[in-house]
Amino acid sequence: MNRARTCAPVRPFGSTLLASHAVLRYGSVPRGEDRRRWRCRITSCRLALLLTVAFLIALLAACGSSKSTTQAPLLPDGTYVFHLAGEDYHPSTQNSSPFFVSGAFTVAGGVITQGEEDFADYEGVASALPIQSLGSSISLTSDGNLQIKLYTGMSGPVILGVSGTQTINVSLVSSTSARIAEFDASAMGTGTMDLQSSPAAPSGGYAFFVAGLDNNTFPLAVGGIVNVDGSGTISGNGSVFDLNDGQNTKNGLGVQTAQLFSPSTVSAPDSFGRVIFTLTPSNTSIGQIMLVGYEVNSATIHLVEIRDGLLGAMGGTAFGQGSNTGNFSNNSISGFTYAAGARGGDAVGRAQLAGALAFNSDGSVTGQVSFNDLATQIASGSIAAGATYSVDPTGRVTVSSLTATDPTSGKTYGPAAFQLYLDGSGDAPIVSMYTGDATGGIGFQQTAGASLSGSYAISAIGAASVTNPTTGITSIYPWGAVGQASAGNGGLATGFTDLDVLANPQAAGTQTPAVSLAGAQNNTGYTIAGLGYASTANQYTYYVIDSNRGFAIETDAVQLSEAFAQASTGSTK
Repeated sequence: MNRARTCAPVRPFGSTLLASHAVLRYGSVPRGEDRRRWRCRITSCRLALLLTVAFLIALLAACGSSKSTTQAPLLPDGTYVFHLAGEDYHPSTQNSSPFFVSGAFTVAGGVITQGEEDFADYEGVASALPIQSLGSSISLTSDGNLQIKLYTGMSGPVILGVSGTQTINVSLVSSTSARIAEFDASAMGTGTMDLQSSPAAPSGGYAFFVAGLDNNTFPLAVGGIVNVDGSGTISGNGSVFDLNDGQNTKNGLGVQTAQLFSPSTVSAPDSFGRVIFTLTPSNTSIGQIMLVGYEVNSATIHLVEIRDGLLGAMGGTAFGQGSNTGNFSNNSISGFTYAAGARGGDAVGRAQLAGALAFNSDGSVTGQVSFNDLATQIASGSIAAGATYSVDPTGRVTVSSLTATDPTSGKTYGPAAFQLYLDGSGDAPIVSMYTGDATGGIGFQQTAGASLSGSYAISAIGAASVTNPTTGITSIYPWGAVGQASAGNGGLATGFTDLDVLANPQAAGTQTPAVSLAGAQNNTGYTIAGLGYASTANQYTYYVIDSNRGFAIETDAVQLSEAFAQASTGSTK
């Protein structure tokens, strides 16, 4: 009886199935004591089968759990074009230099499989360097940025990353586009990364700029229109360029406007969309200009100057004009405002410039300008009467007699001249064209009344002026940063960046993740705390392009800083 009670059957879900299984195995149901033995055998069988089923369920659950938590690739498959511009340092020569990188790498199944890149700084050039799969990687940082490592093995004489590995932190704008910043001890710089789409042989007009240093370390900026009017050929018709080497008072080229090209060439793209523009100025006093570019698509090519007769170290971007080539006039820009930002140098040293230039139907230019070289700050200088513009058929815009005075400080910028180069789609490279400074950058057609609100990927670059309290010596600490920020009331509210401060004889280089940002509005503009090397809340002037994009320029004497924000839908968090 005790045995019968011990073996009394239970009826969990599925017991009917188990009993049926027992009947099939053992035959008809016995009676009496034999029945009790039979019931115990059924129960033992039932428990064994239950344990087996439970094991299988657990195994399947584990497999399902493993599958559900397996992370999707951090970047979709494809080829990604990236570019960086910033500053590096060579310990062997104790020289710092602006540097420029453009390249492309291929992702398959979340793995970097191959790539190539071009690099230039004042110490040298490295062309078509293979990016190797072994040593390259994509990972997720603890603050939600991505981190990409690109291994070329190049560690001398040109220094590309640490021991041949560049580390790049990435703040996603979307799953296939991002703001980026170098994040290692070799350099600091910022740029963009985008999925490549249908690279093709360059054709038609391209509005471009490149800026950096000349062969005597003075600031140099070049901009213009290159018209590819044949298969791989540039006749010179419909092409024009301007050059500002005016800060070089030793043996510089000065300010050269409306220069022409003799017959020149452009190569067909390789498998990574790499092309080379070999440009021959008609003015033989200007050396041959060779620009290597990586095509994001037919409309955007990121450029690096490689070894050529100009002997500069420059980088920039070209925008395709497409069907707009050769069809520009004052009507192409009349009634529009362009928000522009540029960096370069002047007699003091580093300089940065921003502005909103309104092109009026009567040929006048109004708006405002911001400027900072750490000696002079103009937060929001109103453009005075007398500034004018004209547009030639190539899309080259000449801005003349521009003067802007800060209403608070009374300081004045100018009288200055600028060249813009229209692509017909809202982008316009810009180069300053007077002896006061040599700067280059990009202008964007502004949407009237737009404001910033929501989540943004942000990148920023700058240089802090730091005075040693013991020695009294003031040094410059260059830095770059990338992260995420929220915006409201037209300005940045909260967020973070991964901050990279360049190592040099005066500064111990550091890479600091997740540095908190906090923005606020005051009666003279906006402040941002935590952006860059300075620990204080610093003063900024904002320029909104549209609801998806905007940038800010620092307008105090603490540091130079320019930040670019782009609406983000691609957070990895």
